[in-house]
Amino acid sequence: MARPVLLAAVPTAVVALIAGCVSYTHVYALAVRTQQGSVASHLLPLSLDGLIVAGSAILLAGSRLGWLGVAPGVVGTLFANVVSMLPHGHLSATVASWPAVAFTVASFMLERWLRSQVGGTRDQVAAEPVHTHAPAVLNGSGAAWTSRTSGWS
Repeated sequence: MARPVLLAAVPTAVVALIAGCVSYTHVYALAVRTQQGSVASHLLPLSLDGLIVAGSAILLAGSRLGWLGVAPGVVGTLFANVVSMLPHGHLSATVASWPAVAFTVASFMLERWLRSQVGGTRDQVAAEPVHTHAPAVLNGSGAAWTSRTSGWS
């Protein structure tokens, strides 16, 4: 099973890494242009994309609180990527949005996929039989439906 896991996870992680690196350069350039200082300029991109990663990890753990990280991280990185290239025109700004979108989508897909591997998907859970010990229910003809026989007796 390790091979299918790698076949699914590696390309998604590579896309997220590449998009994250490109996004980093856009946000870093914006921070430098707005006089944020050296340390802040290097850390600002990590804080934005880090929110997406941290929120995804919390979602993976099963808590909806992760959206408190994912949502502002997506808005912030998308905004910073677009604004970083606005001085070069609308086309440049639009192209600059792609790394933020690619990073977000790849991170989210990887989180959702990992979650399905750990806990099973809804389809897998729904397909499993439910075993209850409920009393038999009689239909109009007197036949009983029981969970043990999974049919009319």
